Amino acid sequence: MAKKKSALNRFFSRCAIAMMKSTSSWKQSSRTRVANWLAAVAWYAIPKRRKVTLRNLELCFPDWPAEKREEIAKGVFRNLLRAAIDHSVLIKGTREEVQNYVKFEGKEEFLKLTQEHPVIVVTPHFVGLDQGGIGI
Repeated sequence: MAKKKSALNRFFSRCAIAMMKSTSSWKQSSRTRVANWLAAVAWYAIPKRRKVTLRNLELCFPDWPAEKREEIAKGVFRNLLRAAIDHSVLIKGTREEVQNYVKFEGKEEFLKLTQEHPVIVVTPHFVGLDQGGIGI
């Protein structure tokens, strides 16, 4: 069983890499549509991740209605898939494309801080860290 799962994981990993390589020249709206579709599929195809996400939201926000937690959880799936697909720009884009793609607010203050003393940046990994780091 482990070999079968490993082969399946390799297959999906290769598909993900191929998608990232092929979508770098797409319009942002096209990448977003594909990410939204994949997120809807993943919501049902990966029940373990769905349940973990919903449970975490339930623990953090017990007063929220279940519908609100589900809406937020689906947004998490969309953001993760969009970040994964948008990595194509970060991987294959030119310096100018990456600079146009990654937007900073307060960049001057951040750069000033880094000149004055060491800075540690904390951000969600899949949704912001890579884009920000590559953008800098």
